[in-house]
Amino acid sequence: MSGDINIKDVLETIEVKINKTSNVSKIVGLCFNKWLLASAMQKSIRRGNTSCALSATVSLFHIDKRMLWRRLSIIALEDIGLGDIQAVSETLAISALTFWRKRIGELNTAIYATEMLSKAIKSRTCTDAYIVSDMGESCQIERNELPLLNNNELVKLVLNRKNSIIIRVLSLWLIAGTDRYRTDNLPKRKGDLALAIELMKEMDAPINIINCCILHLKKSQYPLALLMPLIIDVYSKQQGEVINTKLEDNNIVDRLPLYALDGLYTRDGKICIREWKKQYSALMPYSVQLIAMAIFWFEGSVLNKEWQNQAVQELKLQSMKADFYSIGYYSDEYDDLIKIIKAGLPELMKIRKKHLLSTKKTDLFESNI
Repeated sequence: MSGDINIKDVLETIEVKINKTSNVSKIVGLCFNKWLLASAMQKSIRRGNTSCALSATVSLFHIDKRMLWRRLSIIALEDIGLGDIQAVSETLAISALTFWRKRIGELNTAIYATEMLSKAIKSRTCTDAYIVSDMGESCQIERNELPLLNNNELVKLVLNRKNSIIIRVLSLWLIAGTDRYRTDNLPKRKGDLALAIELMKEMDAPINIINCCILHLKKSQYPLALLMPLIIDVYSKQQGEVINTKLEDNNIVDRLPLYALDGLYTRDGKICIREWKKQYSALMPYSVQLIAMAIFWFEGSVLNKEWQNQAVQELKLQSMKADFYSIGYYSDEYDDLIKIIKAGLPELMKIRKKHLLSTKKTDLFESNI
């Protein structure tokens, strides 16, 4: 498929719907630092906890708008993906176009995007393909050999639908340039972004999502927007089902769910894990980073409405293994660590509650916004 970067149709669709979003005056803000707010927003969207996601969005909007829009676009690509292609298109469009948001009303637009993403069917398949390609132990041969090819050879690999998703992802990534898009394990290579865009247009994906991903290409150091049309090309025609998971969100302090204390990405989460490790002898053999990774896979990455099939589930398991491998844990026994964490989670929740209650909160949101 091809077409100019014209997202007029996407924007017109949003403008018609935006007046139906939640009433801002009824949304109660959260009194925490922006890192906890961003974590709460993303994980609440994953879990379909719309009320908390909106509270975090409104608060983050007043503290750091740039961070808010950057995180919403990341959430769309990381966590929604195949599940709701239209929601991804709309979020990427409004995240990229500041002038349009200001004309419509930035806060109302942010509320609209958050509510839409929270209620969407979700899929982390694009994220999983990225993680496996960059960090998976099983892909080391491809990471060694593909960078030796020229762009013409890589183009053929991208367009050959008989190739594995990993070969196609790595080939497209190398064409776009590992000097532009972050990688932990590929050699630095100057890219040809124009050629990569032409390949994106060749993917069998809706033109709106292709154009919105192209619009987003220069706004992130991660290649998810680059890869999304390819992921849609590969997986969207496959049969799958939506797995609905009822998630309990009972552990809350001042309206902040305790799952926001992410040990990988927030300082507060790391502090709590260090304290937990001191108290919980079963965790002593494990590093704080390893414990945080296990908590992420057990608690932080879960989705309330997840689109799945066998191929997607296999890729997800490879992604988990690659994540653990990337931090030096080479055993397949991470399931045992997750079981230890599950058994001791009530104590971690107590530590998180104590930490939050002793933490000075921002005074920006003492009342309803």
